[in-house]
Parts: sequence; C-alpha cells; structure tokens
Amino acid sequence: MTKHILLTGGGTGGHLFPLIAVAQKLRKLKTENIELFFVGSASPGIDALEREGVIINAVIAGKLRRSWRFWDIIDNGIDFLKLIFGFFQVFWRVWLIMPDVIFSKGGYGSFTIVIVGWIYRIPIIIHESDSIPGITNRLLGRLAKNIAISFIRSAGYFNKEKCALTGNPIREELSQGNAEEAKRFFQLQGGRPVLFIFGGSQGSQSINLLILKILTKIIENFEIIHQCGDKNYEEIKNASDKLLPDSLRKYYHLYPFLRDELKHVYAVCNLIISRAGASNIFEIAAVGKASILIPLPNAASNHQEFNAFDYARSGATIVLTQENLTENMFLGKIEYLATNDELRQRMESRARAFAMPDAAEKIAVKILEIIAVK
Repeated sequence: MTKHILLTGGGTGGHLFPLIAVAQKLRKLKTENIELFFVGSASPGIDALEREGVIINAVIAGKLRRSWRFWDIIDNGIDFLKLIFGFFQVFWRVWLIMPDVIFSKGGYGSFTIVIVGWIYRIPIIIHESDSIPGITNRLLGRLAKNIAISFIRSAGYFNKEKCALTGNPIREELSQGNAEEAKRFFQLQGGRPVLFIFGGSQGSQSINLLILKILTKIIENFEIIHQCGDKNYEEIKNASDKLLPDSLRKYYHLYPFLRDELKHVYAVCNLIISRAGASNIFEIAAVGKASILIPLPNAASNHQEFNAFDYARSGATIVLTQENLTENMFLGKIEYLATNDELRQRMESRARAFAMPDAAEKIAVKILEIIAVK
C-alpha cells in the first residue's frame, strides 16, 4: 500500500531547501510505496522540489507583518482574507491527498496546512531552523508529534520531550562540488584568494551596497564570486561596471542566483561572507569553510543574530553586526581572514565539527518510522 507524505513550508528558499534535502533522503531510503506531496505557498525553489518527484499543490497563504505602519496594516488585512480563503483551499487539498504524515519546515506558508492536518488527526513533525523559533512554529509546535531543532537554544520554546537536536537538513550535492569545475564555469583567473559573497535566495541589498563601497580596494587582492539576488542584479551590475576598470573586471563574477553551481563555489572559495539564516550557516559548516556572518538586523525576533552568535561559539566564524560595521573594519576583517592560513584552517575544522550532516536522514527515518506504525 502506497503511503502519502506531505511536505510543507515556505516563504523563502531557507524553508524549501531543507524540504528538498529531506525529500532526497526519503527517496534514497525508500524507493517504493511512498508518494511525496507539497502543499504550501509558491516560493523560490519550488521547482527544485518538483524535480525530486514531489507533486506540487500551491495554495494561497497570508503573511503576518509585525509592524504598525499604515501600509503594513493594510497588507495584513488583505493577507488575513487570503488566510481565510487559503484555509478552505487547504482543507480540500489535504483531504484529497490524505497523507499518513506531515513534515512542516515552518514559515507562513505552512500555517493552514498544519492546522488542517491536526484537524484530520494526521501525525505532524515540525522542524525549526533558527535559534529563536518563528511565530508560526511556536504556535504549531503544540500540535506536533515531534519537533526537530537545529540549535539547542530553541528547545526552550517548545515541549522539550518532543524535541530532538538534528541540525538543519542540507542537500547532499552541496558537499560534492569540484574546484576545477568552478574555475571553468566562472572563468576564474587564479592566483588570488576567492571570496564568496552569499546573499541567500533573495540577496541582501545592504551587503551588496557595502561590497560596492569597498570593491575597488578589495578587487586588488581577491577574486570575487557575488550572488546578489534577482531583484538587485541590474543595479549592482551597472554600478560595478562603472567602478571597475577593464583590467580588474575579470576578477569580479556577479550572479543574481546560483543553483547547481553553488556546490562548485563552496569547493573553490577561501572565505564566505553571508547573512546568518540557518540554512546558510549549516551549509557553510557542512562544506567546512571559514566565514564572516552579518546578521539581518530586522529579522523576526532578532533570530539571525542569535543564530550567528550561537554558531560563533564554535570558533568557526566571525560575526559583524551591520549597525556597527564600517568600510575599513569590513575590509580589514576580510583581508585578515583570507590571508591568515592558520586561523582560517582552524575555523574550517571547527565548522566541520559543528555541522550535523545527517540531519535530513534523521528526519527521514523518523517520518518512515511513523508511517510504519500506522
């Protein structure tokens, strides 16, 4: 008898990429008698889920904005109506699928799905990526049978008897990159440390603009691969073209978003500069790279700063807060880490020690255990 597994979550790639990792592991552990479904909002990365053989059911979802600004209040009102409509839409979709278990990655796209699953008495597993759980998972944790967490701090927000420390699921292929393939694809010039500026699935305009301010100085000693985000690409491309002379432009490789090539970037880079989303951190740890983390200052519940400093305790990264970051400080830290081989190697070793690369497998095994009981 075929068992149905429903995956949900969404809002950003940080919610969907771990779902991809779990889907991959489920397929590897059990190649027959399971069917995978996704119900949630249409977010960046959803096409990658489909490539893993997951049947996609995109539904309307509403997002809560924690602001009293006029337009945010208006948007919250509109999204409340979306939430109501989406609830009935989800009620019907879940009934048609009638899964044996639901695995939720959190995010506003998962809210109505977990509620409906609980109404149908379907076992629910929730995964929380961040040190400080999002409001969706805080609410839905009460309905879950099991809760997987990435940072031990987040256990304090849930029933600890339900919690298991698993780490954050990452895609296996990210650790299978090839430096020579990166040199070919990006047409790297060689002879310089490679710096990877990693803005996540949506880019980071503040980091992008900071890089532009120091670009003419940093490009003298480094080769840069920069993921700037789709919506920022044209602006950054035009600005960098004006800043860089032809002789140096070949050392700067700008991309809106990196998909299959990301694993090769991880293989070739010497240092990573990134926001402090949980997916970013656990990917960086899994590939064993030294990093500088700049937490998003207005992240919900300041969770990126907690993520960053919890990771920094391992000795694997340096955290720079955006509000205190100057151009000279930023440039100095980059040059110091990229050229200090002993320190960087120590950070790489501690990154690998922090990583929990079996997170996806642990979650997949638990999902299959629940199915076997039913």
